[in-house]
This record gives sequence, structure tokens and C-alpha cells, in this order.
Amino acid sequence: MRFIRVFSLGVVLAGVFASIAGAGGYTDASYYTPVGTVGQPYSHTVEWKPGTGCPPYGYSVVGGEFPPGLSLSSNGHITGTPTREGTYTFYIRQTDNCGIEGEGNAPFVITIRPGGPPLSVTSPSTPGAEVDLGYSATLIASGGGSGAHTWSVTGGQLPPGLTLSSDGKLSGTPTTAGTYTFTVTVNNGTSSASKSFTITVIPGITFTASPVVPAAEVRTPYSATLSTILGISGGAPPYRYAPVSGFPYGIGFDSAAGTIFGSPRTAGVLHLTVSVGDANGANKQVTLELVVLERLHIVPIDLHRGTVGKRYRAKVTVTGGKDPEWSISTGRLPAGLKLNPATGVIQGLPRRAGSFSFTVTVTDGLGAKVSTRYTLRIS
Repeated sequence: MRFIRVFSLGVVLAGVFASIAGAGGYTDASYYTPVGTVGQPYSHTVEWKPGTGCPPYGYSVVGGEFPPGLSLSSNGHITGTPTREGTYTFYIRQTDNCGIEGEGNAPFVITIRPGGPPLSVTSPSTPGAEVDLGYSATLIASGGGSGAHTWSVTGGQLPPGLTLSSDGKLSGTPTTAGTYTFTVTVNNGTSSASKSFTITVIPGITFTASPVVPAAEVRTPYSATLSTILGISGGAPPYRYAPVSGFPYGIGFDSAAGTIFGSPRTAGVLHLTVSVGDANGANKQVTLELVVLERLHIVPIDLHRGTVGKRYRAKVTVTGGKDPEWSISTGRLPAGLKLNPATGVIQGLPRRAGSFSFTVTVTDGLGAKVSTRYTLRIS
């Protein structure tokens, strides 16, 4: 037997008619259909009033216009993703276990609002990174409604040392140089979107040479450039320099050029700590060893008298300095004698008597220069 819809009495609730309690038909809650949004998942359940008919019930749409993208299951679940905005009015027929059908006492109404843009990852790219330099970047997504975003890596490989948190933050300290491509996915509970990114990790600042700088000499002008001494590589030029510790009076540092300069006041071994930074903000410290030698000095002596035809030998001795070389800068030695430039020894067989005056100049490998005037008598 087929039910005939009877509209005995109704009340207006949110623009739809609800049946009077106790009468056959759908529950009041069935008619309170939520508003849907284009592109967003939708869910609602209709239910025939308990105590009427012969459960279980089956449901089907029998008239009107049903929202495109939605479907009604046989157990009363309206689900799907709306594809077009509008207000849709339709009837649902229930068929119970006794074969009796009914359509309730009012149509169903579902309103679908226009949808916003779909969920998408809008970060254009990720910044590059550097080994041993802290990294931080936040991924951004938009559209897809108001659900909270949850991020994850779904393909490829992040640079070793970096992680992606569920709120979209890439962070960590890269440990290995290279180019890394990976895919991230953002999910808002109802939809998801993915995008691939590439991060290039460059090597960190590296010193390829020993941190031992050329020796200096007391009260002798000195200059040494870090880029040449240390063999700086890696990082992101241009490099910047700064003194940290160990610089005594007389030794300065030119931060713009990365140059140690000055004129040391005392001999000894200095340990100078400097910082080398790059355009990415990385900084690496290194301690340099600078040996300061005693000032070059000629030991005072009186050259002993020589004799014509008799072998002569004398030595001009120096202290301090490094790698000295001897030369006659003014005057001349007696005929038959020579000065060894590597040892400072004057030797030979004098060939003529007389008094000979000359100047011995010693120049060392650090640029220091000293001179002494001598007179040598040959009889």
C-alpha cells in the first residue's frame, strides 16, 4: 500500500517545513540541511521518524533538483563535493521493509555557496642553504577554506640536517652540500595540494691552508692578507673579516681588506683569532700563529789586521731577523778579498797593503735592513 502525503499541520523552520511530532515523515533534524560550498566536501543525513513504518528504511531522490556533485546513499547519507552554487529543492522517497513508500510532508532545501580558490601551495621557491649555517623558511598555502593546514614531505629528499614541521616550517642546519629536490603536501582536512621545491646547499667556509702566517720582526713593518694565507673557499663571497682576540699593541687588523698589519714591539709567538664571514651570514673563526723575531742586528766587531799574501778570514755576525743576506753597499774590500753573501764571511789573499773602508749591509727575508761601517788594514 502506498502512503499519501498529508499536510495536516506544519511549522516554518529556517525556510523549510518540519512535520508535526508524532506524524509519519522525516525527523526535524533531517530538514536542517547545512549550507554547502562549491569545492568543499559536504555531508548530511536524513532519517525517517522512528516508530513509523517498518525499519530498515531505504532512501532515494524522486523529484526536484538535487545539488550537482552530491549523492544520496540508500541509507540516507547525502555526501559529495558540490560543483555549482545555488538553492536546490528536492524530494526524498523512503521505502520501508514492508514495501511501503513515503516522501514526508515537505521538500528538502540545500543551499550551495560559491566556492573560493582551491587549496594550493603558493610559496614560489625555497632559499638556498649553506653547510653548518642555520636554515629557516616557512611554506605558505592559500585557498581551500578555513581548515588548519598540515604539511608533510611526500617525495624526494630534504637536505640532510633539515626537517619540515607540520606547520610548514623548514628548519635545521644542513650538513652536506648538494642540490636536493623534494615534494611537500599540505592538507586542510578536506583537500590537499602538492608542490616540488629545490634547495641548493653550498659548502661552508673552508680554510685550505695552515693557519700559520709569515713571520714578523720587531719594529719592522708587517702585512699579511688572510685570503692568501688561509686559502679561503666555500661560503658565499664577498667575505668579511673581524678581529676577535690576541692582537697586541703594534699589530692591527684591517677588516675591510682582511689584512694583519703593523710593527710588532716585542718578539715571541702570537696567537691571533679572527672571524671570517660571508654574504649568507655564516661566520667561522680561526686562530693564526704569528712568530715575531728579534730585530735584525749586526754584532759589533773590529776586523783584525791582515797581511799581504797571507790568507785572511773574518765574519760579520748578525742576530735576529730571518734569512739574512750580506752585501758591500759602499766602499770596497781590499783586492783579493770577497764577502760571502750567504754567510757574511770575508776571506781571501790580500794583494795590496793599505787601509780600506767599506759598509756591510745585511737585508733579511722580512725586509729588515741594517748596516755597519768597517775599516780593514792590510800590511
